Amino acid sequence: MKKMKGIKKCVLFGVFVSLYSIANAQYNHEIGITGGGSFYLGDANLSLPFHKTNVAYGGFYVYNIDTRYALKAHVIAATIEGDSRDFNYIFPNQQFGYFDRKLIDIGLNLQFNFFDLGQSKYYNSHNSITPYFMIGMGYLAYNNIYIGDNVYKFTIPMGIGGKWKMNDRFTLGIEWKINKLFIDDLDVSNSESKILSNPYQTKNTSFFDTDWYSLASISLSYNLFNTRRFCR
Repeated sequence: MKKMKGIKKCVLFGVFVSLYSIANAQYNHEIGITGGGSFYLGDANLSLPFHKTNVAYGGFYVYNIDTRYALKAHVIAATIEGDSRDFNYIFPNQQFGYFDRKLIDIGLNLQFNFFDLGQSKYYNSHNSITPYFMIGMGYLAYNNIYIGDNVYKFTIPMGIGGKWKMNDRFTLGIEWKINKLFIDDLDVSNSESKILSNPYQTKNTSFFDTDWYSLASISLSYNLFNTRRFCR
């Protein structure tokens, strides 16, 4: 009888500890969906952000290294377009260029939170909202009509964002990133856009003369696998 009472006490104690741990858990794995608007900067749009913005959408996975740092992997389907006539750009021989392109954005980014993000009572400090800075590496995949095959171009994404940890499970985010490419023909998608690849035929292309792809988005993620690895 005494043995049974002892077992019951152990079980109750185990349940209490488990519930307490769950109540104070930090979830360091997230999966989510994202959507927003994509646009392009290049020879058909030299300086106007969000001009001809198109719908973009995708999914992502986040691994929270700790309360300040996180790794984010994403796959996003986007469309970009541009038309030099929108800005009265004059190319050699009075030519103009316009294009539209569908692409897949694949990337891995490192995020730095300005504040400790979390709700666990184990933290010395914690916040449910934080802005962040991100930088990473990625690839844009799209079809090249001239070689009849898909191409993959390396990019360096950089951006800023914010997160709101609504509760233990859900996190809402906003982000604006811009992807630096090292090519000048992202905007060459048809015969009418060939002029957009180095239109003035300069020998050297500077860092700012190559194309850029940008995305402003909102996201919702679901937090998985509770852990107390961040306890301090």
